[in-house]
Amino acid sequence: MVAVAGDSGTGKASLAAGLLRVLGAAQCAVAGLDGYFALDRAQRNAVGLSPMNPKAHDFAAIDEDVWKLAHGSAIRKPAYDHLAGAVTGSEVVESRPIVVVQGRFPLYTHVLRALFDVTVWLERDDDVRLPWTVHRDLPAGSGDERVGAARERRRVDYATYVAPQASYAYVRVRYTPSGVVFVDDPELPSDISVNANGDARRAAELRGALLARIDGKLELAHPDQLGRHGTEHAYSDALALTQLVVLSRIASAARRAALAEV
Repeated sequence: MVAVAGDSGTGKASLAAGLLRVLGAAQCAVAGLDGYFALDRAQRNAVGLSPMNPKAHDFAAIDEDVWKLAHGSAIRKPAYDHLAGAVTGSEVVESRPIVVVQGRFPLYTHVLRALFDVTVWLERDDDVRLPWTVHRDLPAGSGDERVGAARERRRVDYATYVAPQASYAYVRVRYTPSGVVFVDDPELPSDISVNANGDARRAAELRGALLARIDGKLELAHPDQLGRHGTEHAYSDALALTQLVVLSRIASAARRAALAEV
């Protein structure tokens, strides 16, 4: 079980989708938590709640569905329409040997934290916009007072409720203007980064080292998809390295599980 947490615009959904492409649907499934709102956008706006406030989310349903996935059962989860700002349907997620759960709050409750073998936190510097992300929190506005107030609520709620989950993550990823840094990771050199201007040699060295960690421990159905994103399959070294670090942790977790069964 893999949790991917973080703010909007940090690439949670893209990282999860990329892991699914690389691992293949036979051994990996992805469940997003966007649909588990207890209130739709209109209701949140009416009572002054941001999407970063846990009061706007149905944690009883999240806990139950993630527990089911962790124990081998399929779920039917709500599907959220970001344009409509509401749940408009549902989708079935089958359990697989590797299940990636991504969203703002996958590490918020004790129940959830106990279910995950690999936990990932994503963040980015304020002046960094990642090309593989979609920014969907607020509808396009003209900068009026209501939009400004909503952004301020979001900022405060993020710091209060979402950001503290970083302390529960084994893998902490920060995207900076100079590339990607893996924060306080005891299994990796502390200065890992990729130059945004294209330090191809350094990136290749890191990819090789990380692939060596995975070799023979985890089957990659489509390794050519590492770092690919978007409909045109653009490539990013920073995204590829993030995927490889997470995959190396998945391989380690799988090895520990196998040893525990002996």
